[in-house]
Amino acid sequence: GSLFVIGTDNCIYRWNGGGWDRDSAGGSGTKIAVGPSGQPFVLNAGHHNSIWRRDESGWTQLPGAALDLAVGDDGSVFVIGTDQKVYRWTGAGWEEDSAGGAGTALTVGPSGQVFVLNADVENSLYCRATTGWIRVPGAALALGA
Repeated sequence: GSLFVIGTDNCIYRWNGGGWDRDSAGGSGTKIAVGPSGQPFVLNAGHHNSIWRRDESGWTQLPGAALDLAVGDDGSVFVIGTDQKVYRWTGAGWEEDSAGGAGTALTVGPSGQVFVLNADVENSLYCRATTGWIRVPGAALALGA
């Protein structure tokens, strides 16, 4: 895979094995997630929480806006929309989660399960199962997989 970071200047950098190179297509952001093929997705809060995907020709803006994003090991892309609902990228647009999940942050586990942090009073965690969202014991301030 590829390792990308968003620098303190909000620019996007890629690890070259010995240091950081600014991404050849430029770009900036505030959050980044990288798929198994090395393709990065970026949120740019300074640009109305816009969502961007890097491909061979450069950065392409995807429709919509988001608060958080995550990419699964299978390449599936999920976001928490600005309405705090969970959406999955279909390749052509964002599809709202059929079980109605909502939160402020999310991650995708190695088996493809989506976990969401709900910013309720308890900072509760939820996992997407085939039957809907299931509360996970405990509480958290952040999550990652």
